[in-house]
Amino acid sequence: GTGKGEEERARRQRISVSVLCAAVHSAPYDVPPFVPPAIQSLSRHSFESAAPIGVRDMVKKTCSDFKRTHVDNWGNEKEKFTREQLESLDDVVTCQYYA
Repeated sequence: GTGKGEEERARRQRISVSVLCAAVHSAPYDVPPFVPPAIQSLSRHSFESAAPIGVRDMVKKTCSDFKRTHVDNWGNEKEKFTREQLESLDDVVTCQYYA
């Protein structure tokens, strides 16, 4: 079974992801400098095999919402991302998870 350490790690991961999601949601129609690295960090969490399923769902929803609210001005706003950060966003938004 899962030990105490694993439960604590999962709890800390949920908190980290919640904070990162809040950062991304804090500017729904803008891209402040902290948003691209936050999305890149979220992407790493979502692809971690040990990530609780709720974490993956939260990451996918946040990134999908971000893409949807920024679609009108995406041509300009994507310039604020590095290539790696854009790939991280696309990976989460287009990925299908299988249980």
